[in-house]
Amino acid sequence: MTFDQLARALSASHSGVEHAVQELHQDRRVLPCSKERGGSFRPTIVWGIA
Repeated sequence: MTFDQLARALSASHSGVEHAVQELHQDRRVLPCSKERGGSFRPTIVWGIA
């Protein structure tokens, strides 16, 4: 899921989810699976359970 998808599913803030996912990534519990290109300048990273 992307940060936005996860934030909507958990009814949480985007920044809170981003911080939590970064911590999980440091612990190698989640990994980036792919990048989606959207209307934004930066690609959206899709995260998955490691």
